[in-house]
Amino acid sequence: MSFWTWKAPLYSRVRHLPVLANLLQAEKKSLAALLRAIPPLPGRHLDIGSGTGDGLTLFDHTKKLVCVDASLAMLHQLVHSPKLLARAEFLPFPDAAFDCVSALGVLEYVKEAQACLQEIRRVLTPQGVFLFTSSPPTLANYARGISGERLYLRSTAQIAELLRETGWRQRAHAQTWLQEQWLAEPS
Repeated sequence: MSFWTWKAPLYSRVRHLPVLANLLQAEKKSLAALLRAIPPLPGRHLDIGSGTGDGLTLFDHTKKLVCVDASLAMLHQLVHSPKLLARAEFLPFPDAAFDCVSALGVLEYVKEAQACLQEIRRVLTPQGVFLFTSSPPTLANYARGISGERLYLRSTAQIAELLRETGWRQRAHAQTWLQEQWLAEPS
């Protein structure tokens, strides 16, 4: 049984507990501020790691939203459609298929971050934007590992370097207590 099989049914409930809900609300406000820095994109939006759909309200303005997650158990909890099973490192879409890609709470679960960022760049249009979060190596993020999660925590400098190496230009960056929020575009 995978970690996500038992976690999926509890995921949204745990995220609504008061302390965690406050942290996530601060992150959502930060992400919304980053999104206000760009005009609404008219085309297709890909959300990677959609989970149970808790973060999808950020994209209410999106005309065509496609959700993917690497966990079938999480997809069973997600009511949004279209949705499909896929890993961030191997996206089943043609080149330049999306005007916006988001990956909130995903990168810390991806061992091969460089492959992930290259794949996202491949499916994004040249004028598109990429909104994502990362988890820096802090005590709070290390504590998340107590539950058995395998996390790949990366510093701000490591993320910035990964972006440069994979052909991204950082457009905006913010930080909340638990995570960092990023807005990037192909360079």
